[in-house]
Parts: sequence; structure tokens; C-alpha cells
Amino acid sequence: AVRYTAGRTQRVEELVLRVEARETVTVRSGSLSNLCHHTLFEMERTKKLPEILHAGNTQEMRASISIPSDIKHTYAVSYNIVEWRLMARLVPSRGAPVERVYPFVVLP
Repeated sequence: AVRYTAGRTQRVEELVLRVEARETVTVRSGSLSNLCHHTLFEMERTKKLPEILHAGNTQEMRASISIPSDIKHTYAVSYNIVEWRLMARLVPSRGAPVERVYPFVVLP
């Protein structure tokens, strides 16, 4: 569940929850090394909000996301990292979206 409380009255359009797993691999060739990024899993849920969110009012969103059993769990070694994160984004009708990122651990 993600909860957003408005600090001021504003027009908003949606609240978006996104779960993703990203793999970062270090590839070495001689004395050179490059980082390669790959998205292993991503899923997004969107909730349309009332047109005006008044100061102090709270919007809440709950979403259920199933992680496939064959997907890589969280881990890190010197050349390979798999990171999972939840991103919550509020999209106002004017101005830049407000986004928060929350890392979490997926166990094997």
C-alpha cells in the first residue's frame, strides 16, 4: 500500500505503482570493463485520482503483484547485481511528477 498526503491543494491525475528487478553485470575485456543493465521484471499499476486533492487529504493505493518463481532473487557479487525496487509516482496535472523509490529484497 502506498499513501500520499497533499501538502497543498492541487490537481492530480494518477498515482502509479511500479515494481521492477534490474540486473547489472560487469563485463571485462582485457583492462576495460563495462556495466550492462538489463530489466528482468517489471509491472505497473495505475489509479486515476479525483481531479482535486485538497491539502491534508490522503489518497491510498493497494496493489497485488505476483513475482514469477523462476525470476532471479536479490543478490550481489563482484560482477553481478540483481536489485528489486518499488516506485511510487504521483502525476499532477501541472508540474513534474513526484516519485519515491523503495528498494526491497526478494529471497530465493
